[in-house]
Amino acid sequence: MVDNVHSVAAPEATDEAATTHERLLVAAAALFAERGYSGTSMADIAERVGVRKASLYNYYPSKEEILMHLLRHGIQAWDEAAVGELEGDAPVGERLWRHLLAAVRFVGERPELVAIFRVAATQIGGDLGERAMAEVKEFKDSHRRQLEAVFERAVADGEVRPGAPADHAYVLRMFANGVVTSQLHACEADERLEEGRLRNLWDLFWNGLACEAPASEVTA
Repeated sequence: MVDNVHSVAAPEATDEAATTHERLLVAAAALFAERGYSGTSMADIAERVGVRKASLYNYYPSKEEILMHLLRHGIQAWDEAAVGELEGDAPVGERLWRHLLAAVRFVGERPELVAIFRVAATQIGGDLGERAMAEVKEFKDSHRRQLEAVFERAVADGEVRPGAPADHAYVLRMFANGVVTSQLHACEADERLEEGRLRNLWDLFWNGLACEAPASEVTA
C-alpha cells in the first residue's frame, strides 16, 4: 500500500517556496482536469506556475507523485468534510443528513479535487493506476465500514427498521451517490441543487428507513 497523504510534503524552506508549492498543486490539478493526465507534462505545470521545469523536482520527483499527492489530499479533505459528520451521539438521522449535506457541499465547493478523482478513476493505467485505485478502494472500504457501524447501532437502538446493517448502508450509499452525481452535473451546468430541495429529497428517503420519528423531526 502506498504511503498516506503526509508522505509527500513541501520541503521546509521559505514562505516563497511554500507559496510555489501551493501554486504547483493548484496548477497541476487544473491542468489534469483541463487536459487529462496524459495531456499534461511537467513542463506544462512549470509554465502554468511560472517557474523553470527543473524547479518542480525540488518538490516532486515526477508527475505521477504530483497526481498521487493530489489524490490523497482529496481523499483526506473528503474525509474531514463529510465522514466526520457520522460521529457523535446525535440521532442517526441527523448525523446521516449532515453527512450527505457535507458531501454535496464538497462537490460544489471543491470541484478541482473531484476532478482528480475522475482522472484517477478513468485515465490512469498500469502501476500508477493500481496505486491510485488502491488508495480509493481503501477509502471506500473504510467509509462502508463506518456506515455499517452506524446502522448496526441504529438497528440495535430501534432508530431504523430492522435489517442487515450492510444492506442499510448499501441503500444509503446508492442514494447518496445518485444525489452527489446529480449535484456534480448541476455544478457543471451552473444549476446547483438547492439545499432546501435536497432536504425534501432526504426526508422522502429517510421516511423509508426511520423506525419511529418522522423525518420532519430530524433537525438540520
